[in-house]
Amino acid sequence: MHPGKTSALVAALLIAPAIAAAQETAPARPAPREPAPAQPAYFEFQVTKTVRPLSGRPPEYPRDMLAARAEGRVLVQFVVDTTGAPEMRTFKVLEASNVGFVEAVRTAVAAMRFTPAMIADRRVRQVVQQPFNFSVQ
Repeated sequence: MHPGKTSALVAALLIAPAIAAAQETAPARPAPREPAPAQPAYFEFQVTKTVRPLSGRPPEYPRDMLAARAEGRVLVQFVVDTTGAPEMRTFKVLEASNVGFVEAVRTAVAAMRFTPAMIADRRVRQVVQQPFNFSVQ
């Protein structure tokens, strides 16, 4: 055997057990935690007591839309959680006669609070569809 190859072989034989020992004594990484499954969100016809508004203001009429005397309607959908707060990650615009009203509706919904929906004596999440009308009077 060539002297250089012999040295490499000896080094590999000495290092391999050290690497194996280090791997055996290294602390195991915890398995990544999967997010807990979310409670289902029920529709109005599936609950015994529906979501009811507690607090909130109507959307502020956007100034540029008011100046143009623009009117319109925005229909949104979102989930109200078991504490009565809207889950804004579920906020969806289903219909908007003018996109200029959408941000005002999003801001208003985020500030709203509700009584949570109930099934028997248990609070549950509920899907809400809410129209917002904008009219110049």
